[in-house]
Formats: sequence, C-alpha cells, structure tokens
Amino acid sequence: MGESFGAVARVGRPLTPGPSPTGGEGSRRVDCRVATRSVGQGTQKARILRRNQTPEEQMLWHALRNRFLTLKFRRQQPIGHYVVDFVCYEAHLVIELDGSQHAEEAARAYDAVRTEFLEAGGFKVLRFWNSEVRSNLEGVIQSIRTHLP
Repeated sequence: MGESFGAVARVGRPLTPGPSPTGGEGSRRVDCRVATRSVGQGTQKARILRRNQTPEEQMLWHALRNRFLTLKFRRQQPIGHYVVDFVCYEAHLVIELDGSQHAEEAARAYDAVRTEFLEAGGFKVLRFWNSEVRSNLEGVIQSIRTHLP
C-alpha cells in the first residue's frame, strides 16, 4: 500500500485538507525535525569511550567510582577539545591510562601538548601505563592518594 505520514497540528488549528497551494503560506519549507538536546563532539566521543572502556580503565574506575577519599571522580570527561580518562574537579587532578601506542613518538608529542593544555587549565596530570594498572593496581592507587588534598 502507500506510505503513511503522521501529521501534527497546533492546538486549535485544523489541518488543511489538501496539499498546500503554490505561493503564499504554503510555499515556505517547514523544518519538521524533532528538537533534541545539542551535544558537542567531545560529549559524544566521551559517551562512546565510557561504553567501550579498556579492562585497565574498568579496574581503576572500580577503585575510584564511589567517592574515593570522599572525592568524586568522573570518567571519560571532555575538557576543552580533549577527553580525559578520569578527572576529579575538586582536586584539579586528571588521570590518564596509556597503552603501548603512547610509546610511539607521535603519540608522545600529542600527549605532551595535551598535558600542557590541561596544566595551563590548572590540572595536575598523572599518567600510568596500562601494564602498571594490571600488575600493581594498589601502587597506582597509592600514587593517586599522594596527589590528592
């Protein structure tokens, strides 16, 4: 059969019975898209990263999530045009977990620029290797504790 389209009318105004006339009010295009909350690219990327955490990020998040030392940590948060792994806004602390790709020169240069940006914004940046989180989670937690107020 034919296609069926939904129609929406303002309260108190009947729908017109036929197609709009050519000219006059009917000649204007009407944007019928549903209004949605606008989210930036950083927020969209952060949501995707939260859903696709690495095992090391999951391990550390499990340790930080329930008000670690009474402080609230957030994971995969946009700050400027970067998305950081973990941040505690109260302590101005960013925690980044790095995989082996961060050992490459291009990645190290990118990380240096990113760290400089975050530090210019008042954040202390701590970096840990994924292998360190896997093999010594308690040591990583102790290191984080020493940088908290």
